[in-house]
Amino acid sequence: SKENPRALTFPTGDPRVLAVWLKGRDLIRYVARGAATFGVVGSDALGECDDDVLELADLGFGRCTLCLAGPKGMRLDELLTTPHLRLATKFSRACAAWLDRMGITAELVPIESSVEIAPRLGLAHAIVDLVQSGDTLRDNDLEVLATIGDVSARLVMNRGAYLTDREALRAIAARIVEACRTSSQTAHLKP
Repeated sequence: SKENPRALTFPTGDPRVLAVWLKGRDLIRYVARGAATFGVVGSDALGECDDDVLELADLGFGRCTLCLAGPKGMRLDELLTTPHLRLATKFSRACAAWLDRMGITAELVPIESSVEIAPRLGLAHAIVDLVQSGDTLRDNDLEVLATIGDVSARLVMNRGAYLTDREALRAIAARIVEACRTSSQTAHLKP
């Protein structure tokens, strides 16, 4: 907030609703455990966690792609025939599922940040990471070799809350989606 830039809670236009600033997988856990009723989180984070939440809508913003990227000039077929292929990623589940679909065997090297440096330092041959503009890849002499999937912001909700107060919470969800639609013109509430 303007009064306290380190505050993690914020008032909203509805005195019954308090907004909370949480990141990715933590947000999902708060919602799944009922500490928060709603959350807005990337579909990438949803795919990497075990916590069970109800996905209500694709909010249509924060769009990017999960990509396999390797050193400039390397071809995909060349990378995939590398003996003892190592891929650095924060997205182990999505990466493993893609490798399985493609029939490729690789060691996944879990990295939480700065994954783009892994090939240069010899930690991995290539990376799997989110790409929006591609600037960070280019700045680190990497380029996209394959697209694994699309990612966007999603509205999620605690399943138990949905079952106990469906109509009231669905109305709040519709207001959240409408606010996002006003901003992005692409949000859609799932039936």
